[in-house]
Amino acid sequence: MIWIPPGRWMRWQTAETFQGPAVLTQNFSNVEMPVFVKAGAVIPLKDLKGVHEVAPRLLKLQVIRAGLAAVTTLQGNTTVYEDVSRDSTYYCLYLIATRYSKPN
Repeated sequence: MIWIPPGRWMRWQTAETFQGPAVLTQNFSNVEMPVFVKAGAVIPLKDLKGVHEVAPRLLKLQVIRAGLAAVTTLQGNTTVYEDVSRDSTYYCLYLIATRYSKPN
């Protein structure tokens, strides 16, 4: 059983949408991991050339529509925070902030 909180959600692997609150009863194989993302979420993605690569050359931001209006009508902004990822300096706020916006 999977609890879906209030709101519109999408199953990452299939793009199937769900309206919460709800309880889903689905069967998954032992190699599947059900991942659900909320509509309107911004998911940072990066292509890694190897497991030891830390900083991507290209960062992709995927907006999860999950039944929302077409992307051309959505507006909003987000900030991506990056730290050096080698030690605990992020506790001291040694980071780079990059702001992305999509105006109306």
